[in-house]
Amino acid sequence: MCDAIRTLFDPETMALICAISRFPSGKLVQAPFPDAYLELVPRTGLRCNLFTPLPRNILASAGRVGWLDLPDTEPTPLARLGQIGGEAQAAWIFWLQTYCPVSLRRKLLASYLAWQLLQRVRLPPVRT
Repeated sequence: MCDAIRTLFDPETMALICAISRFPSGKLVQAPFPDAYLELVPRTGLRCNLFTPLPRNILASAGRVGWLDLPDTEPTPLARLGQIGGEAQAAWIFWLQTYCPVSLRRKLLASYLAWQLLQRVRLPPVRT
């Protein structure tokens, strides 16, 4: 998986790394990351990666903006595997709401919500 992620990074890439925290934060911090993240995060870009520890309730609240159903409390490890994509989207929405200029935020959020709606109404492929 790490190799597949590394192929997505080029010199202009900036990653937003979100870690679930038990303490209130939600502030973006430029790398260095906790040691456990160093092997997982590609370090090929010229731009800094961002790290934010987010309490689960803030992540769930950001997710609700994007019609994502994330629990406010810590799920089991198995349940979390099923919602990791939603957590990534919620972290992006948090970043968008907190750090983007209003005009850009509106455009990006409208695009995201339109994409979410298309994903919901998309029919599964017909199998023959």
